[in-house]
Amino acid sequence: LTLQSWVSPTTYYLTSLLLILLATFVAAHYFQSKGLNPFWSLVWSLGFGTQITLLNGLPDAAADALLIIALVSLLQRQRLLYAIAVTFAALSREVYVLVPAVIAMVEFLSIVRARMGQVSLWQLLQAGLRQSTWHLPAILAVVGWQIYLRLKFGVLPSADASNVLGLPFVATYQYLIM
Repeated sequence: LTLQSWVSPTTYYLTSLLLILLATFVAAHYFQSKGLNPFWSLVWSLGFGTQITLLNGLPDAAADALLIIALVSLLQRQRLLYAIAVTFAALSREVYVLVPAVIAMVEFLSIVRARMGQVSLWQLLQAGLRQSTWHLPAILAVVGWQIYLRLKFGVLPSADASNVLGLPFVATYQYLIM
């Protein structure tokens, strides 16, 4: 977007800050529309973790902001905005691909439960796929990104790429058992 081959620290920081402010506003507006105190959105945005990751240039706060925007968009039935925001959130933190995957699975199972015995298996699959359409871009983007990384760096990642190419939650598991 900036017509540069790299992102300057200023652009990176300001983009993260803008996403946090936008997510705070979106959450506050949503809370207010539900009769809740909009200042509850400040609990996240002014929280220690959000501020530390923002000030240290980590992607966590921006990814959280994108996830907040995505979830509020989904709750308000703004599916295109949801699909875009959850895709960027999942690309920022791959573990966030679990959010659309779990939601798609729950929606599919609710369709199966509601229509089981009334329609054919093919019709159930079609209905489930239609319902899951807005979740698929995030899932496909993360799968595509992982395939790209593996093709670029090879099947056996180097020590530098092991955190990027490794299986999810391996570091968490190793940390917990030590």
